[in-house]
Amino acid sequence: MLSGLFRFPEYGLVAGGFRRKSFVLAILLVVMTFGGGDALGQTAPARAVTPAKNGIWFQVKAAIKPVPQPKGLGDGKAEPRASLSVQLRISSHADGSRYYGHPTQKFDFKLSDGSEKKLYWQDSACHPRRGLPKISVVAIDGTVERDGRSEEIKARPRQLGTRLPADEISPGSSLVRATAGERPALTFGASTKASKIDVLVKVYTVDCAL
Repeated sequence: MLSGLFRFPEYGLVAGGFRRKSFVLAILLVVMTFGGGDALGQTAPARAVTPAKNGIWFQVKAAIKPVPQPKGLGDGKAEPRASLSVQLRISSHADGSRYYGHPTQKFDFKLSDGSEKKLYWQDSACHPRRGLPKISVVAIDGTVERDGRSEEIKARPRQLGTRLPADEISPGSSLVRATAGERPALTFGASTKASKIDVLVKVYTVDCAL
């Protein structure tokens, strides 16, 4: 009889005392961790590796904000409506995804409701992180129908060397806003001075794996 001994017949080892037991267990742990398999010769399952989301992907949408109506509007009069085309200038240059253009979308809506958001552009592929796309509202054209009259809208931004537009598009400040139920987006506005049309542009950012 072996007093104070610990047997490990499956490994062909016999150790005496707590120190020898601890030493043997430590060796087994090292083999199981770094040996590519466990101590019984079984192959350890491969660990799934999740790709790091080290890239980014942009999407640009725009809408026209509701226009407040005077109190007492009604009395059988038709609700004011608008049909407007809004043109953006978008410049985005990244490795694997480059774009420059002037996409246009048409919006038909009730002034008091505002328009739906429409997609103007999105990246064709995930690309390395870099600065945001450069975006400007460069033209707003169309008509507004109210009180039985049709008002023509022709708004442009100010440009050096040209006459000041009769209806000027002025850029607003930008901010990051998280809306309930939506992805966080960089949001900025542009408004017309004479016709009081407000355009809201949103740049959505999506993390992606390169």
